[in-house]
Amino acid sequence: MVKKIEWSDKFMLGIPEIDMQHRSLVNSLNKLVEKYDTNPGEIKEILDFFVDYVLLHFETEEALMEKYAYPDMDEHVKEHRAFTKDLNRLMDDFIMLGPSPEMERRIEKGLVSWIENHIMNVDKKMGKYLKEKMGS
Repeated sequence: MVKKIEWSDKFMLGIPEIDMQHRSLVNSLNKLVEKYDTNPGEIKEILDFFVDYVLLHFETEEALMEKYAYPDMDEHVKEHRAFTKDLNRLMDDFIMLGPSPEMERRIEKGLVSWIENHIMNVDKKMGKYLKEKMGS
């Protein structure tokens, strides 16, 4: 069974738009994990939403980084692109292969762990910079 992310204030950056999107991403990911174990037929629909929402979220972050001249933007965007590529590959594999223990492992390591680590490390660093620049 894939672990869920338990949302808490530790994920908050203090930038309301990004915090709301992070919470929605975590909720969507947790729904995916829940349905994977109980109703695999709904996984593709949830993955479709997750992919679209990830792209919207990355656009939001990248627009703010550009607007406020975030010095580590290139590295941050590279992480976004790599994750998007991996996410699309996972989606394609899921469509071809369906649920499996390997797919479950990839969801846990490639999605759940990545999102958690990205928010807690890369986004926290960006958030600190943006908050200073935004004067919040």
